[in-house]
Amino acid sequence: MIVFWSIAAIMMALAVAFVLLPMFRHSKASTVSRDDLNIELIKQQLAELEADLNNGKLDASEYASARKDLENELLYDVSENGTHTQKPEKSGRWAGILLVILIPLTSVLLYQRIGGEQQLSIPQGEHSAANTANQPAKGPAPSIEEMVTKLAARLEAEPNNPEGWYMLARSYIAMNRYADAANAYQTLHELVGDHPEILVSYADALAMVQNGQLTGKPEKLIHKALELEPNQPQGLWLAGMAAEQQGDYRSAIGY
Repeated sequence: MIVFWSIAAIMMALAVAFVLLPMFRHSKASTVSRDDLNIELIKQQLAELEADLNNGKLDASEYASARKDLENELLYDVSENGTHTQKPEKSGRWAGILLVILIPLTSVLLYQRIGGEQQLSIPQGEHSAANTANQPAKGPAPSIEEMVTKLAARLEAEPNNPEGWYMLARSYIAMNRYADAANAYQTLHELVGDHPEILVSYADALAMVQNGQLTGKPEKLIHKALELEPNQPQGLWLAGMAAEQQGDYRSAIGY
């Protein structure tokens, strides 16, 4: 819990920083550079007026009138900005102080409110890891090996269960127990017959027992699967590998 709150404090500090930094940068830029920007704009406009006067686009009276308007505009802008120079910085500072207080406080309150509700909203009848963890009397959850052992024991009592044998075979593959997987697929094959997916999975398990070699029974199972379903993806892949292992690259490319 200490680690959690430490991480939470760091994240809240980063959130406050992301909010405050642009605010202070914006306030400084607006109070320092606005007058300079207005002056530069007036200078450019005066330079354009002088160029128009020299080119004959304006006469002396028009130039004087336009210059006077620009000077008045500059005086108004500078005086207007000057009366409000300190307000953005002051308001930004107070806003920053409020955010520093409100962001962590609001985050903690929301966590206690919403997080607590979510922890209590798990349905009592739902079989989940969280529900199991709240039942200390049952002890720790079983490991994968224990569950597979229980499944194998159940299949000894219920040998005519194809779904169970299929699950057991796939579990053995995931555990790299290829010989056991091949035996499970053999039993499954005897139960369901020549099913393309079962045939190619059985062939794959046998090949893993033979260090990846597909010659012999695995290849026969693969071709049997492709007779039943010519476009079976795994069967085509394994047939291509079997042809490549025998040096028949043309057939391998075809598969």
